[in-house]
Amino acid sequence: MKVPSLPYTKIVRALQRDGWTVVRQRGSHIRLQKRIGDELLKLTVPAHRPVKRSTLSHILKQARLKVDRFIELVWPGVPMPAGYECVPCPRADG
Repeated sequence: MKVPSLPYTKIVRALQRDGWTVVRQRGSHIRLQKRIGDELLKLTVPAHRPVKRSTLSHILKQARLKVDRFIELVWPGVPMPAGYECVPCPRADG
């Protein structure tokens, strides 16, 4: 599935649904973080309308989210096609 081009507000809202917390905003960049076990993940989302697809792709890799799972977070309650399965993203370090 292709990475969509979305405004930063939808991206941040979807990440918050996944447990990410906005820590600060400095200029046109929003900093989020999420604790997984003893690891603290951090990422930055540019406050652009829209955020480029390639930039969003890198954000999703840092967030350890697959595109299909992210889309479920952006549009919650929208049914996925029959036979469609969302699988967890593998860890970046192994």
